Amino acid sequence: MSLFTQIFVIAVILCFLCFVIAKLRKEQIEFRYALIWLISGIGILILSIFPGILAWIASAIGVGLPLNLVFFLGIILNLTISFALTVTYSKLKNMIYRLTQMNAIMDEDIRNLQKKLEEKRND
Repeated sequence: MSLFTQIFVIAVILCFLCFVIAKLRKEQIEFRYALIWLISGIGILILSIFPGILAWIASAIGVGLPLNLVFFLGIILNLTISFALTVTYSKLKNMIYRLTQMNAIMDEDIRNLQKKLEEKRND
């Protein structure tokens, strides 16, 4: 990796980490999701500061090129994030479904109470 590329990647990752921390401080992102982004950002930062680590890990695992390891790790990270978001989406969908049912039941109860109240007024 050239020195310019290394400095550019470090600058981009530092800006990204600052952005995530700002969103976390403004409570626009939950801590558990911010933690995933912070850990991955710090990992990329370490690998861009010390590019020899990536080559060492690739040779230790038996991956031919360090770039292939980067793509593999990126795919694993994307799968992890997609799975976490799918779980969250499923929970939210179930909560909305249940809240909709409870709202419909409460609306029906209110209508029944209003009918009883009108019947008592008419008697």
